Amino acid sequence: KEAALLYEKKQDFLRAANCYLIFENLEKAAECFEKGGDTKKSNDIMSKLYYQKGLVKEAASYAEKSGDMIQAAEMFQETGDLSKAGELFYLAGLFNEAGENFLKINDLTKAADAFEQGGNYIQAAKAHEKLGSESIKVAELFEKGKGFFEAGRLFFKLGQMDRALNALQKIESLSDNYLTASLLIGMLFLKKGMVKLAFEKFSKIID
Repeated sequence: KEAALLYEKKQDFLRAANCYLIFENLEKAAECFEKGGDTKKSNDIMSKLYYQKGLVKEAASYAEKSGDMIQAAEMFQETGDLSKAGELFYLAGLFNEAGENFLKINDLTKAADAFEQGGNYIQAAKAHEKLGSESIKVAELFEKGKGFFEAGRLFFKLGQMDRALNALQKIESLSDNYLTASLLIGMLFLKKGMVKLAFEKFSKIID
C-alpha cells in the first residue's frame, strides 16, 4: 500500500496500479491504469468492480470499452438487452449466439444474416421464411443446410424444376418426407414429359 502511494506520488501510475491490485483496491487500480494510459486494463477492472456490486449494465458497458465483446455480450444478455448482446456476439464472431438473441426479439433480418454467417443455413432459411420470403436464395440456404425436402419443395414452387429434382432425389428412403418427395418427383417427371419415369414413381408410391 505504501509503495502504491509513493509510485502514485511520483506519477509512476502503472506501477502504482499494480500495487493497488495486489491488495485489491480495484477503484484506485483502475484510476491509476487510466492515468497511466492503459485504458483497456482500467475498463476491464471497472467492469469487474461494477459486476461485483451487482450493477451488471454498467459492468457490461465497461467490458465493451475494454474490448471484451464476449464478456460484454453475456452481461447485456443477463440484463435482458438482447439486441445489444446480439450485436456484440456478432462482432465477436459468435454468429449463432448472435442469431439466437436476435431471434428472441423477433429481429428476423439480423437473425437470418447472423445464422448464415455462422453456417447455420437451416435457421437462416427459416428466419427468411418468417419474413415472408420464398426466394431462390431461401431454397439455396435449405439446400446448403441439407434440408433437401424444404429446398426441393421451394424450388418446385419457384419453377426451378431441375434444381427441385436434384434436391428431392437426395432424400433417403427412411425419411419422414420420402413419400411426399417421391410424389413431387413423379410430378416433376410429368412436367418434363418423362411419362414412363413418372408412372414408375407413382406405382412405387402406391405399392
